[in-house]
Amino acid sequence: MAWGMVSDIRTLNIPNVIPVILFVLFLPASLMAGWSFGDIALQYGAGLALLVPLIFLYAGGYIGGGDLKLLVATAVWIGWQAMATYLITAALIGGGLALIVLSLRKMPELPYLRRLPWLRPSTGPAEGIPYGVAIAVAAIILFPRLDIALAGEAALARLF
Repeated sequence: MAWGMVSDIRTLNIPNVIPVILFVLFLPASLMAGWSFGDIALQYGAGLALLVPLIFLYAGGYIGGGDLKLLVATAVWIGWQAMATYLITAALIGGGLALIVLSLRKMPELPYLRRLPWLRPSTGPAEGIPYGVAIAVAAIILFPRLDIALAGEAALARLF
């Protein structure tokens, strides 16, 4: 997640390998936590169900392809129970991020931010904003409360 955030901040691009790793690693993590294949399928179903509306948002130009893939892969870990909380948290963090970025774009160019072309004052309001940061931060905030984290903690407690 941290790699995705840094990449999105630096380039407004989330490498494809990050969502793929998240999507794939859920299976061994859930098996180690003792989940049944039915429960695992429900988690993957949550991610795939989110894919449909996100495709429409992507087609309309409202979100980027990297954001779409990161949201879907993260949704697998989040699952149905926390999906609404996750999406609302990501939207609120993303809205705050957008306000900060738009405010920084109105300020004179700061020398230490020159490497981030999407932050320059000459950048218009339609230029991209690294929403991968909001997506990742929301997931990191919620992770300790998720079923997979709690099940993994219980599995580790049984081992030791």
